[in-house]
Amino acid sequence: MGVCVFGAVCAALAPGLPRAGPPDHCFESNGLRVCHSPADRSVFYDTPPDRVAYNVQTVHDGARYWTIYHAEPLGPLRGGDSIRAGLALGAYRFRMPPHTSQVGGVEGDPASLLDSDGVGGGGNPMVVSGRPGDPFFYVFFLGVSDDARVRDHKAGDWRHYLIEARTKDFAAFDIKTAAGWASFTAAVRPAPSKDANGNVIRSNTPRTIDKTQGLIGSISYVRGVYHYFYLDYAPDGASIHLYHRTSTDVAHGVWSAPETVAAVADFSMIRVAKAKTLDRWAVLYGCYAQGVQDVCVQYTKTLAVIGPGGLSDLRLTSDYALGLSADGKARSYAQPDWLTDRWGVLDTVGPHQAEEFYWTDMDPENCKARPIPYCPVAGGVVYRAGWTVSGP
Repeated sequence: MGVCVFGAVCAALAPGLPRAGPPDHCFESNGLRVCHSPADRSVFYDTPPDRVAYNVQTVHDGARYWTIYHAEPLGPLRGGDSIRAGLALGAYRFRMPPHTSQVGGVEGDPASLLDSDGVGGGGNPMVVSGRPGDPFFYVFFLGVSDDARVRDHKAGDWRHYLIEARTKDFAAFDIKTAAGWASFTAAVRPAPSKDANGNVIRSNTPRTIDKTQGLIGSISYVRGVYHYFYLDYAPDGASIHLYHRTSTDVAHGVWSAPETVAAVADFSMIRVAKAKTLDRWAVLYGCYAQGVQDVCVQYTKTLAVIGPGGLSDLRLTSDYALGLSADGKARSYAQPDWLTDRWGVLDTVGPHQAEEFYWTDMDPENCKARPIPYCPVAGGVVYRAGWTVSGP
């Protein structure tokens, strides 16, 4: 498909190969040189007008590339948000593989965290493998519910809840329930994840149904420990923080109590993962450069979370923009996510061994040329791009 984006750069050309075009955009992050080539961008999924796709993560596992993303229903809102997944075998293809809906909402069960009566279901998946020797992948995702479990859309007690599923093939899923693992069906009620203190992991503060926030993030397994990073309001609701939890066993264990890493300005998406071959964290986040949306990347000096050289030392400013909007044109870079290995550690693809990431274009301006129902979320095209990193 010869879809052209960003001037003369065409998705029909093989991503990651040398091509004529604007010069690379480079900057330094804690001694590492980060570069993005405007030629290394293309359409990953030309989302049909009756579909929604965002929060796209690809997991590289040997000769398999699993792509998992958040989908939503259109028209009559039945079934709620869902998790869709697809598999590509062999070399990475820079395109969305064939995919189907795997875990979704249920109807008529207000007590279920997956209930959907116009809002809810299961969404915003975060994928990581079990411990060495465990054949399962674990998918943490969000349900949306009110504290009273009566699905009152006018109430102000709605929150995100963390739910856990597992799968060997991204076709059949088990859901963690109060009684243990059970095959996913509409009759299964998931149990909310809990921390080591027995507290349910949910948004810190209740909100109206259209203002729910919290828990969307990423998980990375490093040296025997799972690290879960996400944004949420502080318990008093007055500020927004990047939080960190750990676990040594996502199959049977629980997450630690939350640790506050840093205060942030807003709910621009933040993903954190261990960098490939480096004892550093990589941070991908939404930002504004020259007054328009962009995507920024930074690296820490060490694998510390709190303290000198660690995540708490970073200042999430626009100085580290990849230059996606270097031409000054306003665009949407919604829900950026990336390609990792099975452990949630960043991986690379293509001849230049670039880090691969994705976003969904939800710019309202798109609706002028494509006036479809539920635009700009519906039909929002998923793009992919890469950056390279070099240094000591």
